[in-house]
Amino acid sequence: MRLLPSEAYGVRPGEARALQKDCLVDGNVIIRRAFSDNELRETTKTGRIRIYQITAYFQKVLEGIQPHLSPFVFVRDDGKPYTSKNLNKIWHDAGKKVGIKIKMYNGTRHSLGSQLLDMGYDLSLVQDQLGHTKPEMTRRYAKRAPKVLADALEARRGNVIDIDTANSKSKI
Repeated sequence: MRLLPSEAYGVRPGEARALQKDCLVDGNVIIRRAFSDNELRETTKTGRIRIYQITAYFQKVLEGIQPHLSPFVFVRDDGKPYTSKNLNKIWHDAGKKVGIKIKMYNGTRHSLGSQLLDMGYDLSLVQDQLGHTKPEMTRRYAKRAPKVLADALEARRGNVIDIDTANSKSKI
C-alpha cells in the first residue's frame, strides 16, 4: 500500500480513502468526499471542499500506484477502496513492527499539526491545512513537543538579566 495523503496533507483518513481520480486536477488534489462508517459521502466532515497543490512527495506517491480501473486513487489488491478496518490493521501492524502504539488518526492528522507548529508555522496555517473551522479545534489537537517548549525557554534566557549579576554590578 502506498502512503495515503492523510500523512502528507493531514486529511482525515476517511477523506484519503474517498479520494477519486477526478479530484486530481491541474496539479491540485481536491478533498471533496469522505467515507463515514464505510459509506461514501459526497461531502467532507465539515462540508467544505479543500484544495491543496500536489507536492513533489505526493506526486511520487501517485506515480508509484499501479494503473487500475477503479475511480478511487488508493485501492486494495482486489481493486476496491480501503475500509477503515483495512487501514487500522495496516497501521497497527506497522506500529507493532517498529515498537510504537499510536492511533492512526493521531499519528497522521494530529502529528502533522504538531510538527508544523513546532517548525514555527502559524496556527492559522495549521488550521487551514487540517481543515478545522475553528482555531480552538486546532489548539486542542496540535500540541507543541516538550523539547520545543524547553528550547523556547532556553532561548529566552539570553534576553533575561540575571538579578544577582545586575545587583553586584550596581554595587561596584
